[in-house]
Order: sequence, then C-alpha cells, then structure tokens
Amino acid sequence: MSASTAELVDSIGKFLRRYYDKEIKQLAQKYPNEQRSLYVDWDDIYQYNDRERDINTLAEDILENPEQMQRYFEEALRQYYLPIDISLENAHVRFTNLPDAESYNIGELSPSRKDGNLIALQGQIAKKTKVAPIPTEIAYECQLCGTINRVPAANGFDEPHECKGCERQG
Repeated sequence: MSASTAELVDSIGKFLRRYYDKEIKQLAQKYPNEQRSLYVDWDDIYQYNDRERDINTLAEDILENPEQMQRYFEEALRQYYLPIDISLENAHVRFTNLPDAESYNIGELSPSRKDGNLIALQGQIAKKTKVAPIPTEIAYECQLCGTINRVPAANGFDEPHECKGCERQG
C-alpha cells in the first residue's frame, strides 16, 4: 500500500470510528451468518470534516470511482480494532443515501450516463419470481447411438452439428 493510500485508509478509519463504531460492533457480533455488510450513509461522509484531508473530495471520489473507494473502505474496516476476537476479512461496505443528482427512477436512467459512476436506483417491485438457473453447459443425447454430447451454453441453446460418438450430422 502506498503512503497516500495508507493515509486515505487511515482517514477512512478515523471516519468509521467517529460515525460507525456502534454499527461495526453490531456487524462483528452478527458476522458472517446474519449480516455481512456495513451500510455507510453518503451524507455522513460528505459532512465529516477531517483536517488532514478534504473529505468532500472523498465523498466525490466515492461517486466517481466507487469500486476503488469501496476497496479502501473495506480495508479500513478490516483494520478496525474490535474488542472481540473476530475478523471482518470478507465484510463489505455499502454506500446509501446518495445525493438526489445521483438517484434515478428505473425508467429515467439514460444510457448516456458516464459508466463507472455510483448511482442509486429507485423503483417499485411489481412481481417477484424465483431466480431461473442459467446453464453453463448443455448435454444432448444422440438419438441414434445414445452418446451424450456436451456443448457450452455461451451462445444460447446451439445443438451440436455432429455426434462425437457416431460422427453423424444432425
């Protein structure tokens, strides 16, 4: 970790101690079976004032480079001192309450938005269904010889052109 990255993670650690100490301790008690994520309010980050770093820049960085900033927050969470013997090694940080300018109703989201920025989507669930499994490989049985021919499902449900057992087409 570079010096500037270490300073940034340290600054995030200070923020977490000041605003989220209670929530992190609750997460540690429920981790990993009941809860795996710490939810951080973007407004808290925006309002936090750290004299060593312009935290408003940090809040803007979260919107512009969310994946990298999430990794920094998760590293600060991993380094967080806990009075109990538990590691939050695979815990996640989720950002909530993004500014109105970054919140969209599902139908309003335009394809011209800059990719990679953090956005919030709002909507209403109209129907809930079970998740359909997505096959990664499909097995076809040759009707002539009974050989099982396996085809990757990357291109949909393409049938094999010829049987690997009897080498007949169709």
